[in-house]
Amino acid sequence: MLGYSYEAANAVLFQRADRLVAVWDGKPPSGKGGGTADTVLEARSAGIPVDVVWPDGAARRR
Repeated sequence: MLGYSYEAANAVLFQRADRLVAVWDGKPPSGKGGGTADTVLEARSAGIPVDVVWPDGAARRR
């Protein structure tokens, strides 16, 4: 059973998506779960291609 609404929404997203486009600043997960970083990491783990749109001022981590 999924504990939070974002988990249920992500489960549906991952079942239906051929690709994920995320507006993400590249920061790691905050530990709260359900954020953009968590969603990007889950999609990549599921083999879903991810395109990241970088917002102004965001820096890529190396």
